[in-house]
Amino acid sequence: MSGRSVGALFLAAVVLSGCGGRATPATSVAEPGPSSHPSGITDGEYFGWVEGIEDGAIRFDPAELLTGEEASRAALEDGFIGDGDPLPNDFYIRDPAVDTITVPLAAGASYRLLLFVDGAPEETEVSLEEVVGALTGHNPDVYGVAGGEFPATITVERGEVTAIVQTYLP
Repeated sequence: MSGRSVGALFLAAVVLSGCGGRATPATSVAEPGPSSHPSGITDGEYFGWVEGIEDGAIRFDPAELLTGEEASRAALEDGFIGDGDPLPNDFYIRDPAVDTITVPLAAGASYRLLLFVDGAPEETEVSLEEVVGALTGHNPDVYGVAGGEFPATITVERGEVTAIVQTYLP
C-alpha cells in the first residue's frame, strides 16, 4: 500500500473516529477519465484534496467521498470496519490512486472555504489569495486544513476549474 493510501486511510480513521457531526456530502465521482482537456479531466464535479495552487493552476488529488450503504460496503471491502460493525459518521473516503492532476483555474473562478465564525466553521466566499494562504498556513481561520491540503469539491468546465468549495468533514 502506498504512503498516500496509508495517509488517506489514516485521515479517514481520524475523521471517522470523531464523535457526532456529519459530512456535507459532495458529489461522489470516480476518478477523471480520458478527455480532450490537457489535464486529462472531463467536465463535472470532483471530490478530492486540494494540494496547492500556483501558476494559475490547481494541484488536485481526486478521491471518492462515499455515504450510506455504499460507504459501509467500501469500508468493509477495504478492511476499515469488520462485518457487522457500524461506520462512524456515515461516510468513508476512498483514495486508491496516488496521482495528482494539475488543472488550470478559470478567470473568475469562485472559492468557498470553511472559516471560523463565532467558533463554528461557516462556508464563506473568499479570494484566491485567501485559498493560497490557507494552503501555506498563512490563514489560520480556515477549518480543516492539514498538511497543506484540504478536502473540497471542484467544478470543471471546458477543462478549467470554475469553483472550489471546501468540504466539511467532522
